[in-house]
Parts: sequence; structure tokens; C-alpha cells
Amino acid sequence: MTKQEMLQRIHNEWKKLFSLLSSIDDTKKMEPRVIGSWSLKDLMGHLSSWESVALERLGRMKRNEPVEFIPDEQVDEWNKKFYELRREWKLIIVEGEFESVHAKLVQEIERMAESSWDGNESKVCEWLPECTFVHYAEHLAKIEQMMGAMTTSGGHTK
Repeated sequence: MTKQEMLQRIHNEWKKLFSLLSSIDDTKKMEPRVIGSWSLKDLMGHLSSWESVALERLGRMKRNEPVEFIPDEQVDEWNKKFYELRREWKLIIVEGEFESVHAKLVQEIERMAESSWDGNESKVCEWLPECTFVHYAEHLAKIEQMMGAMTTSGGHTK
């Protein structure tokens, strides 16, 4: 996948996710156990955390350092750590991080030299989708399910 294709997929899925989250009122974003055991605020923090991991990996690539990967069996532990870090944060702080980390990640991908991308394309394409557009789509589907359940039970989003 080329850098432009990657950026387009990230943009398309982010736009859908961001648009949906923006349509939900703040009170609903704070409700616990909306998405599994998480609130939507927790979910936004979760997504930001994995984009931060992607940023750190891109930085390592730029510095020609080895990219560290989190073993599958440790992902739940990392998710718990990310949750605990942001659990007491105010919604406005989580939303700010959600938007700013995403913008920084896109900026860093855009700044990557084509030669650097081409040289690392297979490596980047192995992990960047899971931290970005694949991850967005996965959680977007869960939010849509939650909203569909709310609609059928008479709840409102805004």
C-alpha cells in the first residue's frame, strides 16, 4: 500500500468515526458500559493510545531504531494500562487528545519521505492499519450497534 493509499484509508475511516462521535452528546459519551465495560470517552482514549503507539513507532523508524511490537498476549494488559491512565481525565481533555494525536499522526505520515516509506512499506503496512483505519472501523461498528440498540429502546443520542 502506498503512503497516499494509507493516508486516504485513514482519512476515510476517521471521518466516519469522528462524525459519528461528534453527533453524540457529552452526557452519553460519559455513560459507563456503553461499549463493553467502557464509555465512549474511554473508547476515544483507547484509540488515542494506539495512535500514540503508532507515532512512537514512526519516530523510531525515522531514527533508524528497531520498532518494538506488543505481543498479542499483552494487548489486553496494555489496553488496561491505557484505560487506567485516562480514567479520571475530563471528557474535554480526552477529546482534545483524540483530535490532536490523530492530527499529529497524519502529519508525521505525510512528512515521511517517499523513499523512507518505500523502504519500510511492508513493515509499516503490517502494523499501521491496526493502529488506525482498521481499528477505527472495528469500533465504529460497535458504536453503530450501540446506537441502533438505543434507537430501538427509545433512547436518543442528542
